[in-house]
Amino acid sequence: ILKPERYLEKYGGRAEDYRMLTWEAVAALAKRGYEIGSHSVTHPILTTLPDEEALHEIAESRRMIVSRLGVSARWFCYPSGDHDARIIKLVREAGYEGACVTPPGSGVTEGPFTRRRIGVYRSDGPLRFRVKMSPAFTAARDTAWIWNTWRNLTSFTS
Repeated sequence: ILKPERYLEKYGGRAEDYRMLTWEAVAALAKRGYEIGSHSVTHPILTTLPDEEALHEIAESRRMIVSRLGVSARWFCYPSGDHDARIIKLVREAGYEGACVTPPGSGVTEGPFTRRRIGVYRSDGPLRFRVKMSPAFTAARDTAWIWNTWRNLTSFTS
């Protein structure tokens, strides 16, 4: 739950392009059984922050979800997909069970704190959303990721 002004400063565009869910909307989703995860307080590039600031972003966003919604925030998603071993350690220390990373083909070995995810965006219509949720899309994405990883590894030997 972020303020669109932050995105306007960073990316430009119109405020309506960056509408975020309200706490009330997120509470309604939680009540319907949706898993509510955390994404930081202000969406910074965590690897550029000192430990204390990064941990605050990670832990405070979880605390806010628990406090406002009364649900556990078990998962974290790295802002802009940016992470390293230090940030993974801080996410663990903050009490998360795991974390997601984007983009899915980023060459990161998948594990509990580096789960690949599929991005769903405002521009995705109903058909694109259905395709992204299909097992065929996941298989194709994973195949492409394996191919790109292999190609990147073997390019050093040629």
